[in-house]
Amino acid sequence: MNNIKWKAISAIGAMHISFWFNLPWVLGIILLAWVIPDIRSGQTHFFENLSKHRDPVLYWLVIVTWIFFGIYLLNPTPTLLQ
Repeated sequence: MNNIKWKAISAIGAMHISFWFNLPWVLGIILLAWVIPDIRSGQTHFFENLSKHRDPVLYWLVIVTWIFFGIYLLNPTPTLLQ
């Protein structure tokens, strides 16, 4: 029971709350928080593991996409969700 992943559980709960109460900025914050450890580690996961050293173009494309969507969702009324 000591191995509870509180950050993951909290993020999933926040994503559900964001969806049900139409708060896209919460998803934006989650995406931006998600990308920080990926940049630090040099690895990300998008359907498969991607490494900054082995797959630099695809790695950075995924990272920039997460950052773009994260910032976009911080907008109070993003047009994609209307």
